[in-house]
This record gives sequence, C-alpha cells and structure tokens, in this order.
Amino acid sequence: MDYLKERNILTDQTATAVAETTLTDDNAEFPEDNGEDNGLKGYFVRITDSSGTAQVRRILSNTTDQLTVNDPWTIVDGETYTYEVFEETPEVVTRLGSTPETITGDVNEASETTTSWITQRIMKIQQDHPPGPTGRSL
Repeated sequence: MDYLKERNILTDQTATAVAETTLTDDNAEFPEDNGEDNGLKGYFVRITDSSGTAQVRRILSNTTDQLTVNDPWTIVDGETYTYEVFEETPEVVTRLGSTPETITGDVNEASETTTSWITQRIMKIQQDHPPGPTGRSL
C-alpha cells in the first residue's frame, strides 16, 4: 500500500468491491479500532470510477479489509473503482496539491467537531491577517 504518513493519506488503491455503504479491498490492511485509537473512523475516503467521476464519504467504521461509510455510494455494477483515504477533509488535501474534486453528499451534516475546527481556523486566519488601512479583512 502506498501510505503517505506525512499527509496521512492512503493513495492509489483499487477496491475489490463497492456496495451501498461499503468499500472492500481484499489486499488491504486497514488499522482497526483497538480501544486506543479508532482505526479509520472519521477519516474520508474518495472513490473514483474509470471515467474520473469521484465521490467522497466519511468513514464510520472499518475492519482490516472493509470501510463502512456515512452515505450510500452512487455505484455502477461491474465498474472498477480506485480509492484514497484522507485524514483531513479533501478540501484541505486539495490545497496541498491535488486536483479539486466535486464532493457529493449532504454538506449540511457537518459534525460538531468539524464545525468547531472550521470556526477556529477562520478565527486564526482573521487573527493572522488583521484588517488593512482600508478596514477590509480577508
């Protein structure tokens, strides 16, 4: 597996199967919830079909070879899907150099933790970039 530890991303993998709310990779060795950490719970997974259409979901739980996600995939039988696992939201990873992707799903269902993190980041940016002489800020 191609695991980029510095960015906490698992990249360029091919799923063995994609079902309604699961992704299976018989060759995977995903870290499981062992009581000390939550495995991949809370991470994001992006699947991409052969035409380049991508979908992103939040991981709810996992075993060593299967991810269970928060919303059903829009899947095509017989299609081959590649996937990537992200610790950060895909938008953050995009700023680090990936190609922007459309994110599907209900963006109104942000978790309290995510909302708090976003609020803290906005406040930090505003603090680091105070209004200029015109009184305008970012």
